Amino acid sequence: MDFESAPVGLDAFAAQHARLSTDPTSPFVRLASAFRRTPKSVVVLRSIGLSETFADRVDNTLLETPTDYFTALADTFQLPLPHYTAADRDQLWRQVWSQYEDFLARTTPS
Repeated sequence: MDFESAPVGLDAFAAQHARLSTDPTSPFVRLASAFRRTPKSVVVLRSIGLSETFADRVDNTLLETPTDYFTALADTFQLPLPHYTAADRDQLWRQVWSQYEDFLARTTPS
């Protein structure tokens, strides 16, 4: 990494942002995720897995219903997704559930 003291505008990140947002190999394209720092923890949502890391512990929860998933997005990550229709929400839920099933298939011994 190269760090400089000169100010940098957001346009300096545009190419990398575009790649990470659109490249099929990008983890941000392959896996629905949300991240949030709080004063006492880091909260991460990957697929339907919600984890909150504190200094002394990690709390893990599976969001097993669409209601739990969208409530977490709205309440924990301030992503209420008001522009999503019921069909959009259903499609997103099916996508994150499929990502979780793929994870289980890769990590569960056969």
